[in-house]
Amino acid sequence: MLHGGLGTGELIQSARLFDNLAADQLKRLLPLFELVEYQAGESILVQGQPAEKIFFLLQGQVEVLNDQIPIFTLRRRGDIFGESSMLADQPCRVGVRALDLVRMLSIKGLELGSALNNDEKKLHLILNQLFTVALSDKLAASLDQAKELEMAERRLHKADQAKTNLLTLLNHELRTPLNGIIGMTQVLMMSEMTEEQKENCEIIVKSSLSLTSILNEILTASRLDRGDFVPRQIVFDLGGVVSKLVRLFSGAASTKGLELTGVVAEGLYPNRLGDPSLLEQVLVNLVANAVKYTERGKVHIEVSRSLNPQGVQMLRFEVADTGIGIAPEDQERILDPFTQCDQGLTRKYDGLGLGLALSSRFAALLGSKIRVDSSGTNGSRFWFEVELPQAGVLE
Repeated sequence: MLHGGLGTGELIQSARLFDNLAADQLKRLLPLFELVEYQAGESILVQGQPAEKIFFLLQGQVEVLNDQIPIFTLRRRGDIFGESSMLADQPCRVGVRALDLVRMLSIKGLELGSALNNDEKKLHLILNQLFTVALSDKLAASLDQAKELEMAERRLHKADQAKTNLLTLLNHELRTPLNGIIGMTQVLMMSEMTEEQKENCEIIVKSSLSLTSILNEILTASRLDRGDFVPRQIVFDLGGVVSKLVRLFSGAASTKGLELTGVVAEGLYPNRLGDPSLLEQVLVNLVANAVKYTERGKVHIEVSRSLNPQGVQMLRFEVADTGIGIAPEDQERILDPFTQCDQGLTRKYDGLGLGLALSSRFAALLGSKIRVDSSGTNGSRFWFEVELPQAGVLE
């Protein structure tokens, strides 16, 4: 304990009465401070030299505001500098909360050496009847910047929440009428009408389904941003996943005259432990993309064995097509959001270019990465590898 003043332990204990978090952070920061005795009316000397920082006096009385945050009244103490101090006329900052200052220093990770002392000496903290801290203009600017950053983060969070609320509203307000349009148009197509009328109705259904698909992709991307998808560990059948994909896209493939096939390699144990829903999310977008960009030929889904560089047995999921292919220079960015390998294709093929980006993000949740292999003219192969241990019998 310093003569006539507070000891380090008492200072921490005093702070703890008001704010445990600030007290703990103050305890961690104290090794960075140099404790100096100060007698009222004396100039502050550190190692025989006048202090070269701006000092504020934090009076001992604590005021508690309505929000129960303790503050110390701050005022300039010109006499503690002495007449010879070069900083006696420097402007001071008023209204800095002592415990908030300590908290912000710790949370924001400000370097005390650079923020407070250009010569990297310790901050001079005087413990006496008065609690005095040195606050340089550089630190004041750093704190202002940190406060602005915190406010920007709050605004960003608020904007993100507004986006989520808007998408939730769109999910209800758009999906419901879209389903109504599709349903009523399909009912209308069952009645007697001319060929031209039927074609017009088919355009309505196709356009509505396209808009529904775009809406689904946007909502899925939003859910990924929120972290709604968490991998589970359940037992599932590999063959069931492949069969489901073939059934799901058989209609679209048949309409285009495409051959759609799916196979699990012979001898591959069917029951696996993992998350089939996330696996399907990856594959659904890959197969949808393959069917979409293939005008003739086939789309093939295959599951086979593979070994990673560490020798661990993996399962390789591959979707191959005989479509338009992807140029080598486009194969990296094709997995980026809102990207199509040729922007001119947007006119021919509907969509936002989100499908592959969503597949890539779902694959990442499974600990994998999508790879692409394409000659640029004769189709493409998208594949990824996942470790899915063998499991017992399905319940």
